Amino acid sequence: MQTLGVDDETADDAALAVCELVTNAIKHAGVTRGVSVVLHRWRQTGVRVEVADDGPGRPRLTSLDAMAESGRGLHLVDSLAQSWGWNPRILGPGKVVYACLGPEGAPEDLFPLPEPVPVGNCPDCEALVGERVAARGVGDRSAAADVNVLMRKHQGEMH
Repeated sequence: MQTLGVDDETADDAALAVCELVTNAIKHAGVTRGVSVVLHRWRQTGVRVEVADDGPGRPRLTSLDAMAESGRGLHLVDSLAQSWGWNPRILGPGKVVYACLGPEGAPEDLFPLPEPVPVGNCPDCEALVGERVAARGVGDRSAAADVNVLMRKHQGEMH
């Protein structure tokens, strides 16, 4: 992590996020060919963790059950990360789940770019942009990331 220029706290958070996301991929996603992990520098002193798997499904925060033996991993990632979400893999089945970790930044830094841009005069694109703005307005990072995925899918199928 030193080569990425992150402090010890961010490195520890990234290690925990990797463990939780890899565990989720193996335990919940039905992975058949393995999991890959990539770390990128994010902003000046942060790190973006990406865990790719070939399993179906999508990560979602669930209700916490104090008596459950599992189900806290994504809540841990959510509490550690400035933002997190997922995107479908470009090549092949599955998805890439990401978490951006590091010091607090400006609100516009909470959602990693690039984001899909609406196609002009498309009411569906405009509706999705409205949903993304609304999700951000209430601080729902997961929902904003989901809208980006839906917009990419819509644009791939319709435009």
